[in-house]
Amino acid sequence: MVQKYPLYQTFLSNFYEFKDRLIPYKQNDLIALQEFYDNGVIIDAFYLDTTHTYHDTINELELIIKLYPNAFICGDDYTHSGEHSGCGKDIDEIAKKYNKKFKNRGRGWYYY
Repeated sequence: MVQKYPLYQTFLSNFYEFKDRLIPYKQNDLIALQEFYDNGVIIDAFYLDTTHTYHDTINELELIIKLYPNAFICGDDYTHSGEHSGCGKDIDEIAKKYNKKFKNRGRGWYYY
């Protein structure tokens, strides 16, 4: 499906009804987070869908917590096995390091 319908175009199509509240921004996650913060963009919630490699998720979570400490953070691919095993380890490490309460249901997760 991705080859027939490029991912970014699919994203735009899926979220068309929210076009008045959503501003797509194609950029590396860490660079985009810093640019938003530097330009005074207020973000209340983050849905994290990372590269799924160990420590990439940590880097993103730490920057979110540093720049937006009160934001709601959630995501998918919480697992400790298979190709997404890095996500589960990173999410657990950040919860412990920053004393975040954490819940997961299946592969979905959130800090509160």
